[in-house]
Amino acid sequence: MKRVFVTMLIVLVLLVGGLAGASYWAGVQAERLYKDYLEQGSQDPKITLTQDAYQRNLFSSEALTQLTLTGNQLDGNQATQQVSLPLRQEIYHGPVPIGWWWQGHFTLQPMQAVVRTVLGPELAGRATLDMLFDGREPLTVVSYVALDGSILNRITIPYLDVTERLNLSALSFSGLRGDLQVAPLGRSVKGKLNAQALYAMLSKESGSTLRFINLHLTMDQRFGEFGFMVGDSVLGLETLETTNLFGDVPGTLKLSDLVLHTNIKERESWIDSGISLAVKELTWNQATVGSVQFQLSANHLDGATLAQLRQWNRQYSGNDDDPAAINALLKVLPALLRDNPELVWEMRANALEGDLQANAKIVLQDPGPIEPRNPVQWLNALANANAELSISRALLEASFTNIVKAQLIAAAIREGEEPDDQELTDIAILQTQRQLAQLHATRWLLLEGESYRTQARFEQGRLFVNDTEIPYLF
Repeated sequence: MKRVFVTMLIVLVLLVGGLAGASYWAGVQAERLYKDYLEQGSQDPKITLTQDAYQRNLFSSEALTQLTLTGNQLDGNQATQQVSLPLRQEIYHGPVPIGWWWQGHFTLQPMQAVVRTVLGPELAGRATLDMLFDGREPLTVVSYVALDGSILNRITIPYLDVTERLNLSALSFSGLRGDLQVAPLGRSVKGKLNAQALYAMLSKESGSTLRFINLHLTMDQRFGEFGFMVGDSVLGLETLETTNLFGDVPGTLKLSDLVLHTNIKERESWIDSGISLAVKELTWNQATVGSVQFQLSANHLDGATLAQLRQWNRQYSGNDDDPAAINALLKVLPALLRDNPELVWEMRANALEGDLQANAKIVLQDPGPIEPRNPVQWLNALANANAELSISRALLEASFTNIVKAQLIAAAIREGEEPDDQELTDIAILQTQRQLAQLHATRWLLLEGESYRTQARFEQGRLFVNDTEIPYLF
């Protein structure tokens, strides 16, 4: 019996020692992997990941990482601005994450590490976030790093329900949950994020509110031949509703079944990209306007040249007006235009008053030698273009009338007057008729039956609107 006990004790010691040794080795590998991802994440000149601290222990490690985002000022100022996010990471070593067990998460699945990432306490405004979220972590990402280097990221933003804080009359958020599966070395990303609902009263005085129901984001992208992520991403909303959010035009706008879809694909030596927006039903002040579909695409873009442009952006980021940057750009752009890339825009809308259809297509070409001080020469890059618009008479007149009436109501309110609905309606109808009559008289807009139509085209250096040549300055 004593011999059995000693044998079991030896086996236990060997097992614990083996786990400790394996965990130490995994800790070394986890630190190497961590530094690799810092380097990979800093490839974009606008994103920098730096290590502030790293402490490796037996079963776990701790890291402090600084995420810095650099961009241009939104007010047009040439100076750049930076936003820094301190991240605190707890790294639990594999191949069996014993440290993760101690946090109450038991798993026997072998892995390199489990990484829990939260916002650091050094974050500017962290005290405000702690107040809003009642001390809960405002953002948590748990990353399961598999033995092959792939990573499953589980993202959590908790629920939020506050009243009369930070100039917000009310804010209620269901929280966000989602998984993102990342292949080794970031070669592909696939996953889904969901948020059930958000409601915010932005101002009691104006009554401005924002609300959405059932937000979901799906991604399925991979690293392409030319170094860009290609594939699809879809943002969907069951309902998006705003009230008094448009300044001088008070009212409630509601979008139902909104879908925003982006797609990038490789085709031989080219890259095609597109973005589309569809809204199944749009209402304004409880009156159904109709449905809307919009699509914009850029096709036949030379992939190798786009890669050169990305390198140009990295080299001259923040110095776009440097003469050397401009000269370098002028050397690259003609190659992008050589294969005649095209821009295509389409829009369709269906309403009770009728339909709207619009489309435009621009084909580009190599403009030839360009003098940097003469940007007008870039007009030579326009090979041809055309655009068409067709809209029912009732829809156009109703739309114009509603816009003019909303502006008249807002003006009356500013003057402290009580708007007379019928009087303002009559004035809006009269102004609409005058504006449309002027457009028809100049042949910028043609009335054919019950539809207005206009068409413009540019070919061989000449511009035409409804078959009438329009002289221009260049």
